[in-house]
Amino acid sequence: MEDFEPLVPLAQSQGRELMLAMSTRVSQAIRKARELIQKGYLGKPYSATMDWIADQTRLTRPEYHGLWVASKAKAGGGKLIYHGIHYLDVLQYLIEDRIDRISALCENVGGQPIEVEDAAVVTFRMRGGLVGTLNAGYYLDRFYQNQIRLWGSKGWMHLDLPSGEPLKWYSTHPDAPRGVQLFYYQDDPNLYGTLIQAAVDFTRGLAPAPMTAEECLHLMRVIFAGYRSAETGRTQDLG
Repeated sequence: MEDFEPLVPLAQSQGRELMLAMSTRVSQAIRKARELIQKGYLGKPYSATMDWIADQTRLTRPEYHGLWVASKAKAGGGKLIYHGIHYLDVLQYLIEDRIDRISALCENVGGQPIEVEDAAVVTFRMRGGLVGTLNAGYYLDRFYQNQIRLWGSKGWMHLDLPSGEPLKWYSTHPDAPRGVQLFYYQDDPNLYGTLIQAAVDFTRGLAPAPMTAEECLHLMRVIFAGYRSAETGRTQDLG
């Protein structure tokens, strides 16, 4: 965090955009969900629950124990900053709001010889009032179990990433179609490639930046406020 923060005004002074590699933003399902929210189909956002669950198996391998991702000094943290950060970012992107309060528990539930957490459970509030939870952990023997669920005054949404299952949504908005709707899509398996192309399009003046420096900085503040909460046992306010 201390290394990242001074880079933001430096980039701005040079007329550059500073971006983190938040590839989930460029998923077709996320972009469709954002479009629907912008149309008012969700109404006032009430709450969200998110899971970013991967395999514990990778942590049991001796070669993993020596990787930079297992070192707190090198990685900054574990599951929260490595995977959970993507969903905290994408939720802020979806509803165009920022997390202003966060409480977290970060633990090594699997007991592997690593310096970082393999489980992070987070509760948070956004400036507009939405409250939510994130469970990010290495719990499985293989594969992933990921989801984003959103509820609002006029409807709900369910995304099951990265399974390729359709985006499910429902709205009582007068302009929305009736009943549960499905949006089918097929993302590039390498969303980082899609993100790089989006950044190239931005530099060519063909599209807006996938992420702004201010968004990146706030996201980093959210993550490290979560770590402070886990260390101190106290909810953190970001203002």
